[in-house]
Amino acid sequence: MKKSIFALFSICVIAISCKKDHPDPVASTSLPYSNSTVGSNWIYELKTQDQTTLDTIVSLDTSSVINGDTTIGSKNYTRVEHKNGSHTYYNVTGNDYFQFQHFVIPATIDTSIEALYLKDNVAMGGSWNQALNVTVNIGIPVTLTITITSTITGTGLSRTVNGNTYNDVISVGTTLSAPGVTITSNINNYYARNIGLIEGNYDIDVSGFGGVHNSTSLKYADPR
Repeated sequence: MKKSIFALFSICVIAISCKKDHPDPVASTSLPYSNSTVGSNWIYELKTQDQTTLDTIVSLDTSSVINGDTTIGSKNYTRVEHKNGSHTYYNVTGNDYFQFQHFVIPATIDTSIEALYLKDNVAMGGSWNQALNVTVNIGIPVTLTITITSTITGTGLSRTVNGNTYNDVISVGTTLSAPGVTITSNINNYYARNIGLIEGNYDIDVSGFGGVHNSTSLKYADPR
């Protein structure tokens, strides 16, 4: 059960990536908070806290936009390939930003999630909710409804990440909730124009089960 709970909430930590060694901090205001040009690539530093030892594990994730957009439902998604061979998919529809990803955790979860992670026309303090149904195998299949509440916590920000300063940044704070589960969550993501995610911090504690404490930060970006 503990493994199932952590697997469930780990997939709801939306660390969206969608990128120059010393990027131009003033991107055109006509550019979106993502990049779908084939060949664009990113390197992120990931810090993950081991749930047992509480040690911090540091790794790098390299990803790039590849040929072959994918239609999912009514949306056309850009494909991003990660160095481990997995893929994530991104879409911008008007002012709305979506991530689609299929998650497989053997004997626990086999599901697809489409998350609305950013609305770039929402004023500071504005929020939106999204309810996602996820089936978790805890001996028998159980469907839980995860409510993701996202709030714009900053607009037009200047933020320095790994020595690079980005302007016109939007920050989004996210909380998670589910019936019958007490969750304390503090999730914050920062997005820059023509790049996407530049920093994310994820602290989630589930009563009776412990916590998930991870972060991601952009080290290198090459937007085409």
